Amino acid sequence: MFGELVNGIEVVDSIAAVKTDKNDRPIVDERMYVKLLTKREAINLERELKGLKPKNGLFTKIADMFSSRNY
Repeated sequence: MFGELVNGIEVVDSIAAVKTDKNDRPIVDERMYVKLLTKREAINLERELKGLKPKNGLFTKIADMFSSRNY
């Protein structure tokens, strides 16, 4: 499994800056929440990062019904 950070680098920096013990383990556990995107959500996010509008029209929804949710 892999991931990609597209915004919120400040959160990563704040997690990296927490105090750790001698084993480099955080003294206080930091919680992280992960959201798994559907294929359409990932495609639309990539489009938005390129400055394009997301595709959510009727034909896109019909095409998505016949394609895999996974890459």
